[in-house]
Amino acid sequence: MKKLVTILVLLLIVVICLSSVSFAKGKRIRTMIGSTLQIPKASAAPIIDGEMDDIWFNVTAVPCLKVECSLEGRTTDSMCVRAYDDFAVTARTMWDADNFYIFINVVDDSLYAANATSPWMNDNIEIFFDGGNEKATTYDDNDLQVHWNYGETPENHPITTTSIGTWVWKTTQAGYNWEIAIPNSQLVKGGVPLFAYEADKEIGYEISVGDENSASSPQYNLHWWTNNNLTWQQPNTFGTAVLSNVEVSPTLQIPFVSNAPIIDGDMTEGEGWELAPEITNNKCEGSMETTDIYAQKGFNTDGTNSKTWKDFMVSSWTLWDADNFYVFIKVTDDSLYAANATSPWMNDNIELFFDGGNEKATTYDDNDLQVHWNYGETPESHPITTTSIGTWVWKPWHDAATQSDGYNWEIAIPHSQLVKGGVPIFDYVADKEIGYEISVGDEDNAAPSRQKNLHWWTQNNLTWQQPNTFGTAVLAVTNAIKNQDGGVVTNYRLEQNYPNPFNPSTQISYSIPKSERVKLSVYNVLGNQIATLVNETKSAGTYLVNFNGQNLASGIYFYKLEAGSKMLAKKMMLIK
Repeated sequence: MKKLVTILVLLLIVVICLSSVSFAKGKRIRTMIGSTLQIPKASAAPIIDGEMDDIWFNVTAVPCLKVECSLEGRTTDSMCVRAYDDFAVTARTMWDADNFYIFINVVDDSLYAANATSPWMNDNIEIFFDGGNEKATTYDDNDLQVHWNYGETPENHPITTTSIGTWVWKTTQAGYNWEIAIPNSQLVKGGVPLFAYEADKEIGYEISVGDENSASSPQYNLHWWTNNNLTWQQPNTFGTAVLSNVEVSPTLQIPFVSNAPIIDGDMTEGEGWELAPEITNNKCEGSMETTDIYAQKGFNTDGTNSKTWKDFMVSSWTLWDADNFYVFIKVTDDSLYAANATSPWMNDNIELFFDGGNEKATTYDDNDLQVHWNYGETPESHPITTTSIGTWVWKPWHDAATQSDGYNWEIAIPHSQLVKGGVPIFDYVADKEIGYEISVGDEDNAAPSRQKNLHWWTQNNLTWQQPNTFGTAVLAVTNAIKNQDGGVVTNYRLEQNYPNPFNPSTQISYSIPKSERVKLSVYNVLGNQIATLVNETKSAGTYLVNFNGQNLASGIYFYKLEAGSKMLAKKMMLIK
């Protein structure tokens, strides 16, 4: 009798609430949403020592490519050419409830800190904040410019009367690293915090790094957002950033995608790539190079990448569904090389490494795999493996704005092909943890020179034999997502699952207007609860949950959202 009542209640709810609206596309988690920088939330505070903790490697490195060309004597051509030659900057930013964290990597051939009379004319870093993001033409009570000079410590800061944050400068082979934690209690003006450290807080934000070579030379400045010298007085020149509720950790979260991306070398919005976090390949094969070669190539002796100008930069995105593993890699490379037919692995190339069990063993076993692709080759001409793995496309590109070149590489690897000895190395199921590594090789010519390789996770050349050098990734199930219109959630909503019908995976989106206990469950037509997808307290917002019915029979199922006193339900169909 109880089951019959449950069925009738569910059917009544379905009649009232059933909607033909499919899951809205275009909702995304990534570093940039439109022109807004997404600053992820740190799952753990980094150690402020000028060295990149593991968590930093899952935070996108944003290049500072805009130059103060509006100042007298600094033409666009002369400034930008020099900037790419001996001065390059990337910055990473995180936040938590207590601190604002920044890590900046600077390539600089001449570190200068000798100007005591005008300390702001040394090598320096400036961070600009507009707590209300009003984009005003003059500073107000929540706008602040903070300045640090190369090498100074919190105790001897000559610009401000009070030290801001805890920071460290660390000299590297190619320049320096700068890392800082700024407490909410110190990022103030007139004793009042500029902004609250809370999810979805939007702020004005700018990063500027200055390069000085001598007491008589003009200072050069690279910015993230603006190319003028007005940031010190005009907050409307800052970029926009938001404190994202998406948490970053040392484990890479690989999101589930409903619609399979089109493998064409283009990252088109709506294909699913907007769900994936962008990661930056920063570590080079350190054990392959001598200190001298490091200096020549712009790599640090500690195995981190400092060669961030037009010669070689790499970003990558990864997705999955029940059938395929998807990877998109963007490579900036000033010389695309594919002429070595005798040793094809010495061309520009991409390698992916998988440890299906994530055992972190020192030798390969039955679920460990290295797969290699050479620039320009097609599935039909793959010279490394006897069988082509996946469907992929190389697409060269040229960026007129930065006068840079490179290529995109996009691939879908079916579960049935990601195998070893005929056996899949892992199952495409939610919460599956795997060992994972991405390596991109850069070869400039046929001369007997060392190939440059950038990795996501490791800095040695042992990935081909030691899976314990791989990073860790997880096939993610649930992703907090932003509303499509960017607005605040004001109503309870349970969207129609997408795709529907499905086989065997689908996604369910729901929204809640306030923080409360949420339960999302799946029932069969007999009223039996067969899965609990969510059962915890959630903050106000919109969420996306994956449901995998691979162990269920074809048929009709119901899913029900319970949030506070609200209850919503919908019907979905599994067809195998």
